[in-house]
Amino acid sequence: MDFADQAMAWVVDDDPTIRNAMDAALDGYFLVRQAASGEAALEELIANHRAGRPEPDVVLLDIEMGACDGYQTCRGLREAGLGMPVIFVSSHDTLDERLLAFDAGGDEFIGKPFDPDVALLTAQRARVRYAETKRIAAETRLLRENSLRKRHEASEAEVLLQFFREAWSMPLRWDAGFAWDSG
Repeated sequence: MDFADQAMAWVVDDDPTIRNAMDAALDGYFLVRQAASGEAALEELIANHRAGRPEPDVVLLDIEMGACDGYQTCRGLREAGLGMPVIFVSSHDTLDERLLAFDAGGDEFIGKPFDPDVALLTAQRARVRYAETKRIAAETRLLRENSLRKRHEASEAEVLLQFFREAWSMPLRWDAGFAWDSG
């Protein structure tokens, strides 16, 4: 895969062993950035977003991390307007914890210990869905803009048409000093 074609993934986990294992699982398919805490990830991702830099194609996020857990981190990303897929990767793998992850704005969930092939496939699928969602949103915006422009053009044409209808339906007035030369 060409370097320019690689997607970007962020791995956010306070355990460097897990970050490095996830990096190895995604290697060759994603350019991986790592963050050791939710706070660090939020700070950099939100700063990048505000600066207009592209957001990552996917974030893989642990739940249990220091002061800012994965749930808070995910909520912070969503509140900042970041829409990239968030995949929770956690040993907290009960139904309640999965539901909390989805309620926080997560898109997928992988239990720890994780299978590298499952992590890669899940990240790739999330990336494809997100790219398709962005493409559809861009096409929808373009269609809406074109529709508004066409409505505006039609409105202008209707005003012009109404002017000509009224002009042609007006009776001619003959003023004293003006007469048709009939002969």
